[in-house]
Amino acid sequence: MKNKKGLLVLGVLAGVFLIVVAWFLMSDDNSIADSDRDILNRDTPPGQESDPMNTTEGNAPLDPAEELSYYKMWAKYPPTTRPLHEGQLDLLEPFTLPRAAIPVIAKAAEGCRKVENKIECEKEAEFAEINCKLQPEASHSFGTGDFHVYLQCTDLKKNVAMPIDSIEAEVFHLEGRRLVKAPRPIGLGDKGEYGDKKAGDHIYTIQVRPTMNEWGPTYVRTTIKVNGLEHVQQVDWYSTPHKVAEFGTNIQDSKRDGSLVVSIPITVIKAGYYEIRANLQEKDGEKRMVASASIKERLSTGNHVVDLEFFGKVIRDSGVDGPYIVRNIRAFRDNGVMPADELKQHVVAGTTPEPREITEPAMEYVKPAGEHTTENYQALDFSAEEWQSAEKDKRIQFLESRL
Repeated sequence: MKNKKGLLVLGVLAGVFLIVVAWFLMSDDNSIADSDRDILNRDTPPGQESDPMNTTEGNAPLDPAEELSYYKMWAKYPPTTRPLHEGQLDLLEPFTLPRAAIPVIAKAAEGCRKVENKIECEKEAEFAEINCKLQPEASHSFGTGDFHVYLQCTDLKKNVAMPIDSIEAEVFHLEGRRLVKAPRPIGLGDKGEYGDKKAGDHIYTIQVRPTMNEWGPTYVRTTIKVNGLEHVQQVDWYSTPHKVAEFGTNIQDSKRDGSLVVSIPITVIKAGYYEIRANLQEKDGEKRMVASASIKERLSTGNHVVDLEFFGKVIRDSGVDGPYIVRNIRAFRDNGVMPADELKQHVVAGTTPEPREITEPAMEYVKPAGEHTTENYQALDFSAEEWQSAEKDKRIQFLESRL
């Protein structure tokens, strides 16, 4: 009987040991997977001088062999298609930017002076237990339709929205480096009008109607009284009041050369250098993210069909079967001093571009297209071949020469 008990104890201990070993092995694999994912998700290759991944934790340069390994891992896929995961909020919700709540000052700081590029005060500011949040409905506005900004102040003791005693709002837009006054909001309040969703919920709505002059960074500045305290707060978004291009609705998809190609109609009103992007997501089940894709090209005025490629190996490696949703189909026109294609021409030719004066905002955004559902593809329908290009071969040869 004692032998049986001893064997039982040994068996339990052995089982626990195996579980612990398995856990460590799985944990190690997961950490490697997370590290790999950080590399694979990047639009640009690791190893650039300004790249934080080009250094170790102690800020020493990467070992050449390690840099080569990182690059080969990254270059399995082209720069124009990268894996997508739930943590990449800037790609998943490109026109949503949550703003932070700002504490309300109960008593201003005293005896403040500038010392070595920082402000020092004899008495620090005292804050009320109130936060106010000013949130635009989106990070971009398109056209001259009504746009809304929401203001809510919260009693931090009770964790409830509270009434605002008085509110004034002004609108500004950026011209060069100057803030210029724009037309005032056409309405504000908490009475269920001017775009206010629910009267009396203490979420105040400011309704703005951009004009053709409000192009670029645009601001709403509010001056309010809440619980007897004055509070000033402002928030910004990017306005493109004019139409530079318009997406069509007849979006098509097909499997071509082992990749998924999404053909997107677009009517260009203002010719120029455009960047078009979209995300690919599982339609049913867990609705997992699959990939993001982009294309940059110069478009003339008129009707075009742009083929946006989701590289086959990215989809295959995700293991996610279709149908897929193509979402966040978006674009902007590069209105900067030197669009990327022009700059590349100068680099190749070894010429110096003529200086140009910046007189307009650098970006013109296109109103996003609607979502598109693809055919019922399987992940294994797509190619397992890695990305191949002369650019990749040249980079690998250079990195190998440093070993």
